[in-house]
Amino acid sequence: MTYINIRRSLGVRWFRLANRNRFANFGRNVYVFEDVEFSMTSLIELGSDVVVQRHCYLAAASDTDGSRGSSLVIGDGSNIGVRNHVFAQENVTIGKKVLTAPNVFISDCTHVFKDPDVPIMDQGIKLLAPTSIGDNSWVGHGSTIIGCKVGKHCVVGANSVVLSDVPDYSVVAGAPARIVKQFDPSRQVWIAAERPGDHSEPELP
Repeated sequence: MTYINIRRSLGVRWFRLANRNRFANFGRNVYVFEDVEFSMTSLIELGSDVVVQRHCYLAAASDTDGSRGSSLVIGDGSNIGVRNHVFAQENVTIGKKVLTAPNVFISDCTHVFKDPDVPIMDQGIKLLAPTSIGDNSWVGHGSTIIGCKVGKHCVVGANSVVLSDVPDYSVVAGAPARIVKQFDPSRQVWIAAERPGDHSEPELP
């Protein structure tokens, strides 16, 4: 075992010992790489065998009165890619065995930009909807998922911007993302989706 691997293994074990009791739930064999930042760990659940790759930021908004349950939940066996940013204002759930590529952003909220005379950073946060990714799904490089639900066993193409719900067993791509393939259970094949006649884009949140 190389020096880097030894140092990494020791770092993972130290993180488990030092931090596991700070989380709402911390499963078995959680593997957190170096340079990962968490905010409000008391509202974050990490299932068993979860891997969080380097330079990720996982955060939940402060629960001022202590009445809210877990805001950010990552299911058993999921692997969160390098430089992912996941923020839960109220509820973000990532299912079991979900794989995300590098540079993915997932959130249930967005910045308010209504007033052009006020800097956007000073206009606050707008809560959209509970956001989730179903079991066994794959999220491609550089994708963004905001205020919507992605079903189970879905593929989100690289650099996609997902703003509306995606049904189970679908492949989506584009900005904004659209369904390009779906699984046909009767034929047991993936088939290309028909192109809609309406090319209007959904309103940005």
